[in-house]
Amino acid sequence: MREPTRSGAPGAGFAKPVPPNRIPTLDVRRFHENPARELVVLARYLQPAMRVRTGSSAFIHICHPDTARHVLQTNNSNYLKDFSPFSAILGDSLLAANGDKWRALRARMQPAFAASKLRGSGRLVVEAADRMIEPWLQAADTGRRVDVMPGFVSSTLEFVVTSLFSLPHDFITETDLAAIEIGLRLGGRAMHFGAGMGSGGRAELVRAVAQHDEMAARAVAMRRAQKEKPDDLLTLLIDALDDPDFPEMTEKQIRDDILTFLLAGHETTSTALGWALRLISSRPQVQERMTNEIADTIVDV
Repeated sequence: MREPTRSGAPGAGFAKPVPPNRIPTLDVRRFHENPARELVVLARYLQPAMRVRTGSSAFIHICHPDTARHVLQTNNSNYLKDFSPFSAILGDSLLAANGDKWRALRARMQPAFAASKLRGSGRLVVEAADRMIEPWLQAADTGRRVDVMPGFVSSTLEFVVTSLFSLPHDFITETDLAAIEIGLRLGGRAMHFGAGMGSGGRAELVRAVAQHDEMAARAVAMRRAQKEKPDDLLTLLIDALDDPDFPEMTEKQIRDDILTFLLAGHETTSTALGWALRLISSRPQVQERMTNEIADTIVDV
């Protein structure tokens, strides 16, 4: 996020006193030593915002709900998103767009997220979770350690492709997964740490983006080959090509938005699930409460 063009973000409660109209700077060294500890400190103090400097770049970390509302809702015209490190991957998608284009894209896609469309998604979550935990159960029988993150990544991606695009649960291939990981890793490193890619990194990104392109084209081709098209986000995007009142939509725009929902739509959720499971695993009393609640309230999904 770029620096605001005007001052005045609301909120109070800094961990340490700071001069008026200044944003405190996060101690990056301490953060790298123990990210979980520092995030808990941020949450405890509910600071409006923190400046994070990493290498040659800096970004603002929003910490308080009032500040998030100020930036994203009540005063959003005063702030610009800058996803340039991800431009090769996400293009000018909903995530990266600003102003009128963002509003037009958001309005066009909003029907896909109506409550009536999402009511049946619980079944898809359960099916993805069942496929995810099967190898975990097998590992538990033999006492093997399990890296849960690949499972969370695969299951959240599966949910995106089945719920938003009505594609088969195994649509994402191992080659697709590798390309998604490369894009997130290289783009994230450039955004958060200002790190250059070097010639090897650039070549790796070019190959990954080519796979992203193939993945999006494959999704569009599968939809166009269907006689009866599901009423979902993918159909909304493709149908917008024929709308003369929606010049924003192009074949490239469809590709960019498919990639946005595949990459950004799963990464935050899978990471949150990983951290949640880690925290729950170290708190037996929480596990017991959750187990009791499940036994008492969940009959059938």
